[in-house]
Amino acid sequence: MIRAYDKIYLEKARSNLAHMLDFAVNDLHCDLIYFWERFINSSLADRFEHGESTVIAGMSGIEMAYSVLGGDTGRVNVKPRDHRSEEYWLGWALAYYQWETGLTFRDIAGPDEITGKEAEIQDLNTIETRSDSASPSLPKKAAFPSGPYSNMSSARRT
Repeated sequence: MIRAYDKIYLEKARSNLAHMLDFAVNDLHCDLIYFWERFINSSLADRFEHGESTVIAGMSGIEMAYSVLGGDTGRVNVKPRDHRSEEYWLGWALAYYQWETGLTFRDIAGPDEITGKEAEIQDLNTIETRSDSASPSLPKKAAFPSGPYSNMSSARRT
């Protein structure tokens, strides 16, 4: 399948969509459904889906949020956070899914479905943050393949 843009732009695109949703909901205090509907009906969504470089790599998530809202809001200061919000992870996952499938954002999640996607992301975060005792079926350590570098320590070599 031919994708709209090369994989080298994927992380930037994911980060931008994630920051756009996070900023719109948590800093501009937009309702997620309202903002998502504005986004999927905007030319910005179409340009993102088609891999326009000025959108996926040339704009920040904050600039994208302001573009979606047009003149509906004044400028606000960005509040630094020490964690990623649910909206951030929702945007991050949606950008990857859109890139992988080539579907439009509307086809992936219309306005009525977006809160369900947010709940699914929250469920994934809950699974990842459980303690080892609460989830005995999850591996305690990641399994790394054996190979020529498997017994190298992380200590600095001289």
